[in-house]
Amino acid sequence: MSEPSAKSSALEEADRLVAKAKLDLLRDRTSRRAKAAKVDPSGELRKAAAILGKDAGLPNEEVALTADEARTAIFTRLTRRGLDKVEAWKRARAAIANSRRRRFPRSNGVQMGDEFKVRGYAAVYNKLSHDLGGFRERIAPGAFDDVLLLRPKVHLVWDHDTRYLLAGTKNKSLRLSSVSRGLRFDAEVPESLSYGKDLRLLMDRGLVGEGSFAFPPGEVEWSASPNGDVIRTIKSIDALYDVTITAAGAYPQTVTELVG
Repeated sequence: MSEPSAKSSALEEADRLVAKAKLDLLRDRTSRRAKAAKVDPSGELRKAAAILGKDAGLPNEEVALTADEARTAIFTRLTRRGLDKVEAWKRARAAIANSRRRRFPRSNGVQMGDEFKVRGYAAVYNKLSHDLGGFRERIAPGAFDDVLLLRPKVHLVWDHDTRYLLAGTKNKSLRLSSVSRGLRFDAEVPESLSYGKDLRLLMDRGLVGEGSFAFPPGEVEWSASPNGDVIRTIKSIDALYDVTITAAGAYPQTVTELVG
């Protein structure tokens, strides 16, 4: 065995032993607390394993986490990827503090002319996002219902940038609906927009074809999956700022397309 391989194996074994020691300590503390409280420790042990993640005897089902536990789990995973502990803690705190809240400048709109039509899904229900920095996300069915009842002013934009405004609910060039698959949009985009022509070309060539949306989360739930992912489930949103057409969104299952 070469020296680099031997060193790598030794480091992996050290990581495994550290993880096992942490889990043993958590098991011991949990068992003693559970015994004192006269509760079944199995649920707490599953949660402890879920927080530790790698080499910790992961549970075979998704485990609910509190916000504090989710922050710890995200921090653990980020540091294991080699991220500095200070930066990892900042990112973990930001994830729990609704770091995806965004504000957008007001737009004066655009002059309408000939149009081309687009449609798609800015969000999909019960699907996992890409890794968003130590955690993944999914949208629960009905998460948009309360906001849509308020008939919000929402823009369709390119890559979450209001300099590239395409359509809007205010003039009814954008229509939103929550269906079984997710948040659907249908829109008409002015042909006279120079960037609209660019977008149409890219969509026609299949280079741009995903969707996304900007929002502040409302009710959320945290959990850990059997494979070690920390998951934030969005049960509701507080507002909907935009829906967007993009080449690469947080959810690869989304789709946008030209009509006709």
